[in-house]
Amino acid sequence: MKSIGIKILILALTLCLLFPTISASPSAEESAIGITASCNGDSYIGGEITLTLSLSKPSKALAGIEFVLKYDSKYVSPVVTESTLDGNEMDILVSSKPEKWEQMSYHSDEGLYHFRFAMPDDESSLLDSANELSLKIPFKVIAAGNFDFSVDDADIIAVAADEKLSLLTGNGFNLTVSAASEAQKLAISLSGKEKAYAESRYSLDIEIANLGDSDGIIAVEFALKYDKSRFKPVITQNDSEQMNSFMVSTPQNSWEQMCSLYEDEGIYILRFAAIHAESTTEAEFLKSGKTMSITVPFTAIGAIDEVGAFSVDGSSVRAINNKNKIVSGKGDDFSVEIGENDIPIDPSGDFLTGVVEKTSVSDFIARFGNTTLTDKNGKVITEGFVGTGCVLTDSSGNALTIVVRGDADGNGEINAYDYILVKRTYYETFKPSQAQFLAMALTDPEKITPYDYILVKRHFFGTIDLNKVN
Repeated sequence: MKSIGIKILILALTLCLLFPTISASPSAEESAIGITASCNGDSYIGGEITLTLSLSKPSKALAGIEFVLKYDSKYVSPVVTESTLDGNEMDILVSSKPEKWEQMSYHSDEGLYHFRFAMPDDESSLLDSANELSLKIPFKVIAAGNFDFSVDDADIIAVAADEKLSLLTGNGFNLTVSAASEAQKLAISLSGKEKAYAESRYSLDIEIANLGDSDGIIAVEFALKYDKSRFKPVITQNDSEQMNSFMVSTPQNSWEQMCSLYEDEGIYILRFAAIHAESTTEAEFLKSGKTMSITVPFTAIGAIDEVGAFSVDGSSVRAINNKNKIVSGKGDDFSVEIGENDIPIDPSGDFLTGVVEKTSVSDFIARFGNTTLTDKNGKVITEGFVGTGCVLTDSSGNALTIVVRGDADGNGEINAYDYILVKRTYYETFKPSQAQFLAMALTDPEKITPYDYILVKRHFFGTIDLNKVN
């Protein structure tokens, strides 16, 4: 590449901003780089959050890049707005960049950061697959509510490291952040699988976060509302402390619950506290910036395509900290569509056949309600893939052995060893179990054929989809 010089490169970037019509609009194929964002910190009034920007590996080596970050000045105030004392503008915000690259960044009062980066005069480094560019930008939270950080595609200009200094486009982002009021230093978040399955188990995941109470929280209470026409609680009584099973993780795993259900109203009142709440040690505090997790099981009873809702009203969220002060919080809501159980299964005798490869254990169990899944060695499994030889057992002790089509070795996915086992079975050098035989007998239920071996091998190499072959 001919010598460019940083001044010429800067001029190219600046002219492009001032006179955007001097170059034709780049095509979609010329999109050179993407910008992604994440945010962490104390998201409440008076707290400080950090926005992290990361630029993906570019499709072409770049000699420079410019973009504009927009933020909502009604909700956040930038901590850094001036250049550093040594004249390196905004250098404090850059966490990584290609060696010797210069940046000419500045902040404007309209809620904008302007970032410009360019390679050194000696062209000793470029922004390519071997280098990265990222920034960490601190903001002070000044108001409660939802607000956005964004970089528009149109505000990204990349300069290719070629003879023509070709101008390329980029892909920006939009990130929404929620901030609580000064008193709301507790947040309840609801999540779960995107879809529930009719007449099957559904687990609602609840995260309780201490956003910034420095004294440490020792007890929490909130009301969880659910759509009783579409979801039915699995645990309805607290006999023998059944609702202790709600707690997935708490500080030191040392909290207890005092929960109750009002089924007619469709409300759980969920209360959790450190066991030694009156004389608790610091290890049992829900400390600032930490979370605890709760999971509440339901059965989907609504019709297919109906949508059921879960919600926690912020007014019901209360906590007590270690100084016996009440801490208020914010709630959340979450909606789930009810779908048809679409795993292509076919119970036949003692076997459950037709399960496709890479079916996750969690999804599989969720669709069968109150059941247990064990692997071929009898060990209970809750994650990974469902494999041939796994056993599904219901609450009455009825059991079905799983058969995953094409999965001879029982790991839940089709690999080279599977077609080797099919071949060895055909030549009678391997004696399969009945479940393995059913997984391999793709064309004739009575015997293994050479075509079975060909089908499994072709599926592994991606030339056919075994699950679409009769």
